[in-house]
Amino acid sequence: MGDDAITLSLSTGDPCGAFTITIRRVPDDADSPLAGRLLLHLPYPDQPMPHDQLHPLHPGTFVIGRPAPATRTHLTAA
Repeated sequence: MGDDAITLSLSTGDPCGAFTITIRRVPDDADSPLAGRLLLHLPYPDQPMPHDQLHPLHPGTFVIGRPAPATRTHLTAA
């Protein structure tokens, strides 16, 4: 049986490469409590082709790379 997965690569023109995620379906007949479920894979820093660090901004949203500043700054007109 083949792999039931899809990989999505998003590139913003960053010379470090694309941001890649994979969604994989565990076969219904797998001997696992995850049978029939979907898994989301995000490369992490210890993998050979990791993404930059992910820092939570708010639930479901992350800053990629350096964490967001702790305080907000307001821009004023010159």
